[in-house]
Amino acid sequence: PRLRRGVSRNDEDTRARRVTLADVDVIAADVGGAWRPLGRRLGFTDGRLDGFQSDYHLSLREIVYQMLRQWINENREEATRGKLADALEEVDKKDVARTL
Repeated sequence: PRLRRGVSRNDEDTRARRVTLADVDVIAADVGGAWRPLGRRLGFTDGRLDGFQSDYHLSLREIVYQMLRQWINENREEATRGKLADALEEVDKKDVARTL
């Protein structure tokens, strides 16, 4: 089979698992300045991203945590590790994607 991008490339079960807040807690500090491009890849508008930045401006980690928490809440079953890993890879955060 052809290798797929993202988490555990050969493990479709892992890719299909929903992202949890525990997952978000692990990666939030490592997303860094890529949070805005990541947010765009996950479907947030610039206005929504500005809102996260305004609401949680004291902590970059908290901006990322709250953005991903909102993504999970809005996407439910579609908020999978595979989708998040693919988005992380698209913003040059392959190292973070591998930790999921």
